[in-house]
Amino acid sequence: MRKRVRNVQSVGMAIVLLTGLLIGCGKSNAVNETGDQTGEAGANNKGEQVESFRFLKAPISIEIPGQHPYYDYVISKTGIDAKLETFPWNDYTQRLQTIIASGDIPELFRPAGTIDQTLITQGGALALDDLLQEYAPNLWKKFPEEVWNKVRAASDDGKIYYIPKYDSDMPGRSIIMRKDWLENVGMEVPTTLEEYVEVLKAFRDKDPNQNGQKDELPTSGREGARWMDSMFGMYGVAMFEGYPEWQVVDGQMMYAGITPNMKEALAFLHMLYKEKLLDNETFLNKSDTWNAKIQSDKVGVWFHIPYQANTVFDNLKKVNPNAELIGAPLPKVEGYDGFISQKPLAFIDYMIPKAAAEYAPTILKYLDWWYSEEAETFMIYGLENDTWVKEDGKIKYLPEKDTQEKMTLRGNGTMSALSYYDTDFFEKTSELLHGEFTNVIQQMWETARPFSRFIESDGMPNSVYNGFGDIGSHKIYQEYAAKFIIGELPIEKFDEYVELWKKSGGDEVTKKVNEWYQKSNQ
Repeated sequence: MRKRVRNVQSVGMAIVLLTGLLIGCGKSNAVNETGDQTGEAGANNKGEQVESFRFLKAPISIEIPGQHPYYDYVISKTGIDAKLETFPWNDYTQRLQTIIASGDIPELFRPAGTIDQTLITQGGALALDDLLQEYAPNLWKKFPEEVWNKVRAASDDGKIYYIPKYDSDMPGRSIIMRKDWLENVGMEVPTTLEEYVEVLKAFRDKDPNQNGQKDELPTSGREGARWMDSMFGMYGVAMFEGYPEWQVVDGQMMYAGITPNMKEALAFLHMLYKEKLLDNETFLNKSDTWNAKIQSDKVGVWFHIPYQANTVFDNLKKVNPNAELIGAPLPKVEGYDGFISQKPLAFIDYMIPKAAAEYAPTILKYLDWWYSEEAETFMIYGLENDTWVKEDGKIKYLPEKDTQEKMTLRGNGTMSALSYYDTDFFEKTSELLHGEFTNVIQQMWETARPFSRFIESDGMPNSVYNGFGDIGSHKIYQEYAAKFIIGELPIEKFDEYVELWKKSGGDEVTKKVNEWYQKSNQ
């Protein structure tokens, strides 16, 4: 999910108050035979001494087991015990703020909100330039130089303060449609705006879930006008997970939320809302509510992540055994160059606080192992003589010995510390994780690929919003978008909204965004 830029002042205040702590206070560490300090000493399941550190990851979909052979394997290969911690998405930012305020910050963590930039500007983040090349050469070489240049452009001193999450070439978002609903109403996958609207009307009127009730929602979104990117994207508006991005208009970076194209997209969404083609509870839908509607056989079209669609599919099958999903192309709107925004550098994956500098060699060695061949084999196939064996020098996978729990635990969302992903890796893991549904995921990827476009604001630091929290949090846009879509304000008031946005700091932020853009594209 996207990093939120909420509670900017409270996060900043907490970190400013703790700058001294983050810069100067570390924990006692073990000392190796050469006299160099290393990570905190611990013991493995055999009582042998190993280095360890605390590792706060992004939300994990399963409960982390206390002990597991997978942990023992990674420790045996790295000599390091990473103590995994996590929080759920709904309160991840708040919980991270709390542990920072308490001074109990882990040695490695995924930042959220503007925490990364506040740490960098206050001197609380560790510069990684030389350390990465020395202790994590595999990781360092995996990322293209242009990626590291964008990371450098995120700081005033041009140093690398974080490891980004990088999805190199995979179309990560797609229009997902109920294939069985299309068949039930006798229609094809739409390719134009007009066809798209007709499909939505059929989903509204013709009982596509065949339960005899008028309970279908043709399409649905989430609070804040989120996760409806395709309906903005067809008008050429750069959106990512429901947030307006920045895009080049007439040679200058411009906030997508104030473009003339945005005005047209909002007018279109108002029509859908008025005709009950868009879920009229969209602006009340939190993540769990939205997912529940989709998975209870109520929603015909939505926009999300293909790689995560198997969970939706599995739950749908429990409600409707005939449920089928298909990826749909972006409908063509005459006069507009539509696209789906792609952000390979959408997220910051890991930072090391300056207070944990003594742990840095240990942490980076640990991260580097995940870019090795044996780590890839582990992530994809598991452990030798458990879920795979070697025959004639090749891996023979034993699917009957594998389980969903094992695959999830060793995968990229749980134990794995990989930050670089490409289509090849996802295809390998998808086939094992999702079985026959892999074909559906690949169809979604391939359908979305021609419409996916790297957007110009990819990798832009949140520091451009410093001092302008309402701009960075998209608060003004979200308030007015909701009013325009539900009809509380006529679309003719759009220019008034634009002026308010500009006067609230939008003009100043626009200047900083263009300065960053020029710097990062030199």
